[in-house]
Amino acid sequence: MIGYFLPFTALALDYVPLAPLPVGEGGASLTRVTDAGQYIKGAFNLAIGIAAVLAIIMIVFGGIQYMGTESIGGKGAGLKKIKDAVLGLLLALGSYILLFTINPALTNFSLTIAGITSPALSPEQERAAQESNIAALAARLDSALAQRRAAALNNADMLNAVAEDYLAKANLIEELGDQCMGSLELTYLECQDLIAYYRNEAGKMKIEATTITINSETRTNYQTALTSFATLNATPTLDQVRTAAIEANTQKSAMDLAYNKGLTELIQLQDEQIDQVAIDKLLTEWATRDTAISRNMAEVFLLGGKDLAFTQDAEAIERIGAVTAIMVTMVGDAKDRMAESPTQATNDEIKRTVNFAIFSLQANCQQELGKFPDVTTCTKYQPNW
Repeated sequence: MIGYFLPFTALALDYVPLAPLPVGEGGASLTRVTDAGQYIKGAFNLAIGIAAVLAIIMIVFGGIQYMGTESIGGKGAGLKKIKDAVLGLLLALGSYILLFTINPALTNFSLTIAGITSPALSPEQERAAQESNIAALAARLDSALAQRRAAALNNADMLNAVAEDYLAKANLIEELGDQCMGSLELTYLECQDLIAYYRNEAGKMKIEATTITINSETRTNYQTALTSFATLNATPTLDQVRTAAIEANTQKSAMDLAYNKGLTELIQLQDEQIDQVAIDKLLTEWATRDTAISRNMAEVFLLGGKDLAFTQDAEAIERIGAVTAIMVTMVGDAKDRMAESPTQATNDEIKRTVNFAIFSLQANCQQELGKFPDVTTCTKYQPNW
């Protein structure tokens, strides 16, 4: 509690008591106190000593009263004094014994907490803290530019424009050279950190803008491909299925080209800001969309399979072959994408997405076309990873 009322520096100053306490180490007088804990310990020991002396005096006084009177009331009063004195002495000594039993260190009355040190930061935490400090410094020097950065979120054109401004800012500080310290009132290291910060942020914004553009373009192809199947009824003819599959495959190819273009741009941007996370995220998103289109394409070939007669085995074989070919294509495309990422977690996610789609298609193959012998071509297909 003392720390709440006294500055910590005051606790470390020497204090000379007005009256020395005769409870120092080895019974010596405590004439100078270097911390509050030492003074409290001395006062506590002195209080126990005083309580013991007073208890003995009261016991003697009670004994005299008990022995010196013949009245029952007088003896009772003397006996009560003795009992109260003994109880008081036990309480005084018991407080010390209780503290010592809980933890002997409590009887030292130290106000310092030993053994607690601030946790060491990991390299990642130190880097994040440094980046946060530099970002705050940049915002203080040019708040308008920082506000434009915040306003450009999710807007590819604005992000590219602000990225160029950030690069210009980095070049300006670099051209100032030693004058940066005087004109901006910064240290040499702060100037160098600002140059690196503006360039890194410009690279991040370009990557973000490229990712937004890719998502926008591929989302259109993805939605259009899925719409190709919306007009089919529950039992479409094989010609209707072929037409829908061709339209969906056209949009799927356009989507793959957009992803290829975007991946190339992201890889080229790595010279400015290496960001494998953005590339892996793009590859995972591609796997989700590409697999969804392929799975829907295969599902339409299975529509109405239960209604096919045994005499229509040629049509059943074509449908089974189309579904199997789509599964083979899914695996081939996935392996090509996996070759573009060194991240095992991303490759595992792509593989898991495709495997789940294949498992679902094989179950539907068995359900819709299980009465045809050639269905095993579909149901027993094993991906060649």
